[in-house]
Amino acid sequence: MSDEAATRRENALDFLDELDERHDFLLIELEQLNTRIDSILNEYTKSRQSAALANGIAVDRLLEVNTVSDASNLQIETADFD
Repeated sequence: MSDEAATRRENALDFLDELDERHDFLLIELEQLNTRIDSILNEYTKSRQSAALANGIAVDRLLEVNTVSDASNLQIETADFD
């Protein structure tokens, strides 16, 4: 093998090694990003569930108040008819 061919081969191997290192670096970065995204989504899901639960309790209480209010109105209306 000539010196020129050996030099080209060595340059090509160096280039492939550099690409391999960059590939490994990108995989690590993507894994870290994926972990961050999962964490943020989990926090978001928890906050939405808490909000939904709080909203559900508020709606239940509102329905209870309206039911009691409606029942009071019915009693008053009934009293008016008697």
